[in-house]
Amino acid sequence: ATWPALDPPAPQVKRLLLRLRSSALVNQGRYADGTDVLRQALELARAHGLLEEQTRLTYALAAAARQQRRYEEAEAWVEQCLSLAQQAEMSESEALAWTLRGILANEGGQPACAGAS
Repeated sequence: ATWPALDPPAPQVKRLLLRLRSSALVNQGRYADGTDVLRQALELARAHGLLEEQTRLTYALAAAARQQRRYEEAEAWVEQCLSLAQQAEMSESEALAWTLRGILANEGGQPACAGAS
């Protein structure tokens, strides 16, 4: 049996598939591959101006960098996440980003930023 050719997936479907693939890769311990896939999803979200999705993806990138003990990179992603969360008025994501920032400061031996931006 032959299968009909499929149209390329809609952007939202592609983003979802990329996020799922990234999660699977990270769960297998393939952090570099998972991070690459998250970055692809972030590029797609940026191309479509999706602030909420960009917020979620930058948080995921920060968390992935933290898991690899790449604290400076994680902090840079947290900064982007905070900025995006504020723009998108996503208070829950902003709170999560601040929490992750505190964890990074504790694990990386750096003092946490005293105040909100």
